[in-house]
Amino acid sequence: MADRNSFDDLLIEEGQKQQDEALGKVGELCAELELTRDEISSLEHKLKKLKETEQDLSSKQVPDALAAAGLSGVKMPSGKSVMTKESWKASVPNPETARDKDAAFEKAKRILDWVTANGGASIIKHQIHVPLGPREADKASIILEAIEKAGFRAVNLETIHPQTLGSWLGQKEESGVDIPENLGAYKHVQTIIK
Repeated sequence: MADRNSFDDLLIEEGQKQQDEALGKVGELCAELELTRDEISSLEHKLKKLKETEQDLSSKQVPDALAAAGLSGVKMPSGKSVMTKESWKASVPNPETARDKDAAFEKAKRILDWVTANGGASIIKHQIHVPLGPREADKASIILEAIEKAGFRAVNLETIHPQTLGSWLGQKEESGVDIPENLGAYKHVQTIIK
C-alpha cells in the first residue's frame, strides 16, 4: 500500500511540475506580448511625431525659408531640386458618419450651395442612400424598381456589418454547420492582458 501512495504522489508531483512549466511558458509569452505592444505603441507615437515634423518642414519652414531668400526654388548640392507647390485641400463632411450630424449637414449644405452658386454644380456627385433593415428586402426591390422606371441606374449594395457576420458564423458553427473556406472568413485568436 505504501508503494501505491508513493506512486500516486509521484504522479501528482510530475503533473504539478508539468503544469508549473506550462504556466511559466505562458507567463514568458505574455511578458513578450506586453513588451511587443509597448514597443508598437512607442513606435506609433514616434511615427506620429515624425509625420508632424515632416508636415511642419514641408508646409511651413522650407517655404518660409525660400520666401525669405526671395526664391521660388533652389537646386541642392546633391543635385535635387527644391520648390514649393500650393494647392487647395478640402472635403465635404459626411453627415452620416459625423459625430455632430446637424453641424456636418449644415457645413455640407453651405459648401455645396457655394460650389453650385459659383459654377461648380457639375463636380457634385450624388448618392442616394435609403437605410433599410435586414428584413426589408421587399421594400428594397420596390424602391429599386421605381428608380429604374424613372430612368436612373440604381445600385443595390447589399452589406453585412463585419461583427454581425462574424457573430452569425460563430452561431452557425456552434449549431454544427461547416463554414466554407471560400467565404474568406477565418477564426482570429487574440490575447487580452489587462
